[in-house]
Amino acid sequence: MGKDRHAELSGVAVILGGALWAAAASAQVKPLTEKELIAQGARLVPPDTTGADYTLYTIGIGLNNQTGAVNYILDPRSYLAERDGRVYRMVRWADGDRMCSEVWRRDPSMTRQHVCRKFYDLGQVRYMCVENDKACNWVVRIVPGDAAGLLAAERAQEKADAAYAESPAFNAVRWALGSWEGWLSPRSADSFRFLAVRVEGRSVACYWSTKSGQMTPSKGCSVGPETIALTTSAGSEVKLRRAADRLTGSLQGPSGTTWAVDLRRVEAAR
Repeated sequence: MGKDRHAELSGVAVILGGALWAAAASAQVKPLTEKELIAQGARLVPPDTTGADYTLYTIGIGLNNQTGAVNYILDPRSYLAERDGRVYRMVRWADGDRMCSEVWRRDPSMTRQHVCRKFYDLGQVRYMCVENDKACNWVVRIVPGDAAGLLAAERAQEKADAAYAESPAFNAVRWALGSWEGWLSPRSADSFRFLAVRVEGRSVACYWSTKSGQMTPSKGCSVGPETIALTTSAGSEVKLRRAADRLTGSLQGPSGTTWAVDLRRVEAAR
């Protein structure tokens, strides 16, 4: 393995060399707790309060579903995040020895949550420790500039989104966008339901609440000139028809049991 190169970016960001990054991806770097990192002589990295114009890659280590993310740091207060094929502009800030930021959630009721992290350098590896995680399950690589081209992707995305907003396809679903709430009948203590219909990029997404009130993305969502059809995360089939500012129809559960649905609009899309 060749010697990995270290370079300082804004005083705190170290480049993790490509060879070592590949080693992390192949699970040669193991997750450690903060106590273990400190015991092995790891250095706590101060929060980046001045850095700008660099790309931060993260990759999960020791996770069942190994995953990663890419962020482009615009300035000390904002960054671009690529998630599920779209680019989002987010906010970040320092809190003591932690770096905090907004996190993106598909659930429309959780759009402004945040998370804080600490960073430790152990040898040539930069660990990222996410608060409330039992171990530091992430390693970081930082590269100067917009290495993943997120700025260009954001501009292209904005242009395509603007064109979609003026298209016949968008006008056909505009009536359904927003939030709806109401009851399944026969009514019971847990039969109150929420429906949120959103445009995500250039497609329509539906979110249906569970018995506990948690909003979950539907497995399928079809919006017509007067109707909405969706399959909930639990496998129920929901078919609704427009009636002024209400939606009426039915929900058929996986077992075949059917409930009547009556929802009213509580918030139109802005």
